[in-house]
Amino acid sequence: PAFAVMVVLTIFAASLLMIRPIFDLNIESAKYAPIFLSNIYFWRSTDYFSPSSHIYMYLHTWSLAVEEQFYLIYPLIFTLLWRYAKAWLGQIIIASVVASFAVSLLFYFHASGWAFFLLPSRAWQLGLGAIVALQLLPVIRSRRTQMGISLVGLAMILASMIYIDQSWQIPAPWALPASLGTALLIAYGKQGPTAKILSLSPLVWIGTISYSLYLWHWPVMVLYDVASNHPKSALQTAGVIIASVLIGAASFYSVEKPAMQKLGKRPAKSTVLAGGVLMAALSLTAIAVRQLPESLSTFPPEARRVAAYFNYHQTSQAKEQTRQNVCFSDLGVLRFDANLCTKRVAGRPTLVLIGDSHAAQYYRTLRNANPGYNLIQVTGAACSMLIDVSGDSRCNALHNTFYNNVLNQPSIKRVILVQRWSKGDLNSLQKTIAALKSRNIPVTVIGPVNEYRDSFPLLLANSIKSGRLSELEKSRRSAPAT
Repeated sequence: PAFAVMVVLTIFAASLLMIRPIFDLNIESAKYAPIFLSNIYFWRSTDYFSPSSHIYMYLHTWSLAVEEQFYLIYPLIFTLLWRYAKAWLGQIIIASVVASFAVSLLFYFHASGWAFFLLPSRAWQLGLGAIVALQLLPVIRSRRTQMGISLVGLAMILASMIYIDQSWQIPAPWALPASLGTALLIAYGKQGPTAKILSLSPLVWIGTISYSLYLWHWPVMVLYDVASNHPKSALQTAGVIIASVLIGAASFYSVEKPAMQKLGKRPAKSTVLAGGVLMAALSLTAIAVRQLPESLSTFPPEARRVAAYFNYHQTSQAKEQTRQNVCFSDLGVLRFDANLCTKRVAGRPTLVLIGDSHAAQYYRTLRNANPGYNLIQVTGAACSMLIDVSGDSRCNALHNTFYNNVLNQPSIKRVILVQRWSKGDLNSLQKTIAALKSRNIPVTVIGPVNEYRDSFPLLLANSIKSGRLSELEKSRRSAPAT
């Protein structure tokens, strides 16, 4: 019930605050959230050019989906093990947790979206809870040792909060300290300083409303970002946090707690049936709302016209512009047609375009502006083509293609080098230019390209609506110093 109320109210708020492309994306994800498949939706819809996560109101429900999938599968496995392999129950569960962690670590390097969103690479975190519940951790009689271990667990959680950022490998290995620390805190922290800390009234209260707070915290932040259209100050961030807590508390006391008290008195079958009907109704509501005409939007026509470019990266024109997964390899495995992209046309001078996605965007412009030239393109998402810079296996393969194959071709009139520059690139850039000039190959370096904290069409559309175009400047990211 608390989930249903959150979805209905946020859909209504989004219809007033969000421009249509973003509203449509949120409604699309709303179809999957009530049936606990949003993790699969976000896994399948996330790619290199996906918009910022801060426009998805229901992004946080991926973790709820993983939980519910675990709760459906684990009891079945547990029942089978209890019946047919009771003597090996603990060992099998521990081995499964280790295997899931290994899968998580393996797939982070080969399919990071798969590792982040899907159950097989997340089950180990929930499995740690199963290990605690089954008392499979070592029994420790010493109260002092228990207190020490629980303090270590608390320190692991706090250190994770302070030091781990979005560039670290999650869920494996860097979700391990917080997850294992939580398991240790639960298993050994029932007395001593950690028990006193966790028994403090404010923390107990936060724990009491935690599910409703979880449901509301992210939609509140997303809706505020959409409405304000510029980065939050520290004071505004604090205000959003307070608002999330207050709305979460209101959800708990007015919806979650009364509903759970009533449902607890009903037969299980009727509760399950009512839940299933409610889940289906929410998904059908999302499908129906998606059909509302855009004319109901509060955004003026010019803003809607600009916002239509939000989905440009999904169009055939965008793929033609960059030759995505033909001559521009997206993240993941190498998708690059070397025969086509590095082919030399006899009798024509050659231009060579190299770099990352910032380079790939120039392919169509260069082709149209230089019809008499042979255009070679060696580009990869997040790949550097600087001479002494290495990357993952995909980027290294592209790097080798350029330096060991393309540079040996005659008639190269110019190399156009583009990438998302950082301050640390300068020395390598100078070496690369010098190496190419030693072969009598002129070099054109382009960049840095202006970047914004979110989709530029959306920022511009919101600024048109508000009539404050100057606010766009607040959303521009600082370019690297030259």
